[in-house]
Amino acid sequence: MVSPRSLSLVAVVGLWAAISTAHSDPPRSPGTTAVLNTGSDKRPPDVGGVQFDSRMSDKFNSDEPKAAAFKWQKSGDYRIELTTTGGATGEFGDLTPTELWCAYNLVRPSKKLVQLYSNDKGFDLSKPEDYRGLVTAVTEGTAATATLHPVLRGTPVGQSVVQLDLLVAWMKNPPDNTSDLFNKLQSNNGAVIPWKKYGYSRLIWYDAELSIRVAEKRVLVEAADRPAETVLRIRFWHGGEKGHDEFYGSHTHLAYLFETFKPLQDADRLCRSVAILRRLHQYKCLPDLPSSVFPERVLIPDKVQFADFMPK
Repeated sequence: MVSPRSLSLVAVVGLWAAISTAHSDPPRSPGTTAVLNTGSDKRPPDVGGVQFDSRMSDKFNSDEPKAAAFKWQKSGDYRIELTTTGGATGEFGDLTPTELWCAYNLVRPSKKLVQLYSNDKGFDLSKPEDYRGLVTAVTEGTAATATLHPVLRGTPVGQSVVQLDLLVAWMKNPPDNTSDLFNKLQSNNGAVIPWKKYGYSRLIWYDAELSIRVAEKRVLVEAADRPAETVLRIRFWHGGEKGHDEFYGSHTHLAYLFETFKPLQDADRLCRSVAILRRLHQYKCLPDLPSSVFPERVLIPDKVQFADFMPK
């Protein structure tokens, strides 16, 4: 997420087209973007937002996959079954058809999506590794304009990712009639989101360096550092006394937020499934997406009002 004064940075990187629709396919529209720089202790991110890099840590030897399959469940959900070169087999899930469709097309976009979104301005969705930024938003008081990755447009998954990006802006600019969820988060903001202590000009949600392993018939996606169970992290930057940006990490404060804020749970599940599928793609054992898997569609306006759009 970026504040209005950071809009020029967004223009430099380029924006995804903002409109998401409830149609069976996202609308065709031009746009360019780039891999977002998630920042460091010396360099702020180019823009705020949400990005999944799926970086594998050198500290741990992630299990090398040999084969994989998508297993349909009677509930209608799917599990990712992975078999390693050592013979261990585990599953990850459950994923709704929409979640599986979104994760898969972020890793291996369909020919139809590539055709819809590639253009003569250098935008090429056939190279998904170049487009790992999922959303960035510009806030205006109690409203925001969000630009969303075309794969996620018009899906409940995309809606959750936008809600996650807008979380801090929502809490900083509460609507007149606050919801029970808002009040619950607000009462714990000192431990959950420390913007009141630091202030910020930009923030980004990103995934930690990861390790993927099979244990007790489960595929585990974990952060390489502590806490291992927290794979999604948040970084804040603000202008320091000398005019430079400073880095604040707050991933140790996210446990309560994860239990309370469903969009974070949804984004976390997407992050882990994308990491697994990218690993399978890297080792050339990513199976084809079942033809019966289609996404649910919802309307995501290009400009959202916090009071209407954020979860209650």
